[in-house]
Amino acid sequence: MVGLHPKHPQFEKLRLAYLANLPPDRKGPISAAAKRILANMEMWRWMWDDLGELHVFNNIPEFMQRVYRNGEVIRSEKIVAGMIDKQSSVFSRPLKYVALRPTWRVPESIKVHELWPSLIRGGGYMRQYGLILQTKDGRTVDWRNIDWTKTDIREYEVIQPPGPKSVLGKVKFSFPSQHTIFMHDTPDRWMFRSAQRTLSHGCLRVDKPMDLAEIILKEDKGWDADKIAELNRSGPLNNEIEIEKKIPVHLAYFTAWVDDDGKLKMFRDVYGHEKRVTQALDGQWNKINKGRDHLAPVRPGFSPDAVARTTPAQKKAREATVGDMIGSALGLSF
Repeated sequence: MVGLHPKHPQFEKLRLAYLANLPPDRKGPISAAAKRILANMEMWRWMWDDLGELHVFNNIPEFMQRVYRNGEVIRSEKIVAGMIDKQSSVFSRPLKYVALRPTWRVPESIKVHELWPSLIRGGGYMRQYGLILQTKDGRTVDWRNIDWTKTDIREYEVIQPPGPKSVLGKVKFSFPSQHTIFMHDTPDRWMFRSAQRTLSHGCLRVDKPMDLAEIILKEDKGWDADKIAELNRSGPLNNEIEIEKKIPVHLAYFTAWVDDDGKLKMFRDVYGHEKRVTQALDGQWNKINKGRDHLAPVRPGFSPDAVARTTPAQKKAREATVGDMIGSALGLSF
């Protein structure tokens, strides 16, 4: 039996659900449902003892975000999480910035695997999405004047300025960590209509994000909705507002959840974390699939020379595939 974690009411609710799913005589193998609950109880033990008086709780398998104040839910909205091969990390950090009209700095993986091949073929995606190339010290350079078959894109930064096509939409929420993950708006609303919302490159896309911004900025700055709306309409571009109060953001992974009415809900183990915890609790260490290292340096999975030598037919096929990939990354549909 996992150790108790009495500070979290959800743990106690899961413990009662676990006991209800045991055999009446408490003998023999436990049910699959009981094992799932047990794995979730173990994962609760990894959470912060103090989640925060006001905190943002993102449950990835449920694809839901809840904001709690003094243990009560004051906001509940959908989120989009990372793809199966580009998973959202599970961690907690204090919120540091709310950025209105934000600029997007393109992640290394997208630069290497999606933009670099496009640049070698002429840079169509740079034009299509209004992307800008900068040196590491912030100087803008013309990407058209660079031989990309001989230049590593990792030597540069690629940004997307604020605008109607911005992948970040109108607002971004930053809680810096080694995972380089944040929460943000999106122009692509269709994603929230999907049942399994593993659709991003790792960051969390948030439904009705300006409502979340209003909660946070009222708490931290005392601003009302009108002031925030005005800043969003005509304030500075990439307006990073520093958050001074401690407002934790939790990216959690719970496949079992007990509602206030005592109803147990189960969610799909989309990343396989529950399975790995169950195997660990069963002592099956040799069966645990650790998966890829999401923090490993990004290396190109292609040869620049080979990309430059592609035939027209190969180019057309590759552009269709990469178009889908970068469209998902940029929050756009084709």
